[in-house]
Amino acid sequence: MSYLLRSAKIIDSTSEFHLQNKDIFIENGFISAIEDEIKLNDTEIEVIQHKDLMVSPGWIDPLVDFGEPGFEQRQGLAAGIKEAIKGGFCAIGILPNTKPVIDHGSILDYFNRNKAEVNIYVNGSISKNLQGEQLSEMFDLNQNGAIAFTDYKKGLSNPQLLKLALQYTQNFGGLVVNYPLDENLMNDGLMHEGKQSTQLGLKGISYLSEEVRVLRDLEILRYTKGKMHFACLSSAKAVEYVAKAKEEGLEVSCSVTPHHLFFSDSDISNFDTLFKTLPPLRTKENNEKLIAQLNKGLIDFVHSDHFALHADMKETVFDQAEFGVESLGVSFGALTKSVSVEKAVDLMTKAYEIFDVPKPQIAVKSEACLSLFCKDTQNLSTANSISIWKNEQFEFKPLGILNQGKALLNS
Repeated sequence: MSYLLRSAKIIDSTSEFHLQNKDIFIENGFISAIEDEIKLNDTEIEVIQHKDLMVSPGWIDPLVDFGEPGFEQRQGLAAGIKEAIKGGFCAIGILPNTKPVIDHGSILDYFNRNKAEVNIYVNGSISKNLQGEQLSEMFDLNQNGAIAFTDYKKGLSNPQLLKLALQYTQNFGGLVVNYPLDENLMNDGLMHEGKQSTQLGLKGISYLSEEVRVLRDLEILRYTKGKMHFACLSSAKAVEYVAKAKEEGLEVSCSVTPHHLFFSDSDISNFDTLFKTLPPLRTKENNEKLIAQLNKGLIDFVHSDHFALHADMKETVFDQAEFGVESLGVSFGALTKSVSVEKAVDLMTKAYEIFDVPKPQIAVKSEACLSLFCKDTQNLSTANSISIWKNEQFEFKPLGILNQGKALLNS
């Protein structure tokens, strides 16, 4: 199938066509022409045009949870892929907190056999069965295609395990993804520790639980070398620690989520469980600092932190509700509430580099892997009842993707 994107504004800071309106012709899955105007002779070519149509290299979220295999009742792979397309994502990275845990290479066959409209990558676990005691079969996982290693939302309490993981992965250039959380300092907390938690009578989670772990793990990285990424940072001070380590020459990066930029602990005034996240939503002042750090380039990319949820996991009292946010389908629009659309595209594509995955290019003869979006107002009042963004409107919305030779557009 051939497609023509008519007068699409190209958003790609690495492209010679950045911020230019162009016709883009896709033939057999590849970009065959980028011109001011392309005249059609073949009536079978599908023309895609939309007011304020924009196009960028396909977005990637390298750290998502769909609950499959093992927890399909929460969402499942097929529904998760539909959510990714709705959100404009061409590539996703599955997290290893499945059943069985992705701690050895043969499990990746489950995903390799599933032909999907988006590009699926897989993260292996750091430890066997996510127990934090013994290393997983890292080399086996790498040989079978794992792009990184992480014990999802579990702080590595055993520093020796992190040390070994960083040393071992250097044999094949592997990336260790770290969720910095000191569970002892977290102390069964439910939200950010501050005035709001005191007023609500909820046990708090301090900045310290994140910052102490970041400092410790950076010291281990200084000793071992290797590559490490800190995911879901919520503390501006923790970002500063990572930035200083980069200046020293350490191979370290970090990411944040849209909800940690926009929402704050004050949004939990009515015990709304949708706002129960891990790490917790921090203060508005801290959010402003994170946004400034994004614009300075101190934070490498943004990911949705999508965690597949069943309604029962949120529709309960606050202390019993599950931590987590289901937001993949709206994360781009959510991010543009905090940064410019050009910056949002950069932040949604930088993970290709961090995870050593080939980044799509908007260039003639390149494979067409494109995210399509427009300037519009999207009302999420009909969205999933367990979406933290359900009452928000966005200036930009995804229209779909063009990937693997097919255009998949939202209705």
